[in-house]
Amino acid sequence: MKWNGKPGLTIAAILLCLLPLPLWAGTIQIEAGKMTLHNKESKVEFFDKVHLVRETMQLDCDRLIAYYSDHKLTHADAIGHVVIVQDKVHGHSERARLDQLKGILTLTGKAVLEQQGNRVEGETIVHDLNTQKTDVTPTTGGRIHMTIESEESGASILPEAGTK
Repeated sequence: MKWNGKPGLTIAAILLCLLPLPLWAGTIQIEAGKMTLHNKESKVEFFDKVHLVRETMQLDCDRLIAYYSDHKLTHADAIGHVVIVQDKVHGHSERARLDQLKGILTLTGKAVLEQQGNRVEGETIVHDLNTQKTDVTPTTGGRIHMTIESEESGASILPEAGTK
């Protein structure tokens, strides 16, 4: 492959050549300073200012490790300065794990989620993508922090029970 001076395009080309397409269901774009494929270990690592875009979700981190089995993503770990943005939801933490098989997203280490002025902080935030249930755990001996904004009318902008 000829070097074109664009590392993001080069990495995308390598992924298309080396990884089976079902591993990255949907269109995913990844830019990073370096990539290492561990084929025997069924994992691929991205380093140095990793930026991932998939549909309406963006992820930035220092290092991203994706694990797969039978050519399908099983889970992925984002490490260092993790920032996740999807639609109006913004999250950040020191680490994040997406368990693709269980549909669970876990933010660990000074975890924060924000949406429309609402904010929740804790040591760990676990969000079940299937049930839309979120659990927040504080540091040992600490407490979680939550801010809920309301409209000028005084009505909460949080969704009503049973709505998404």
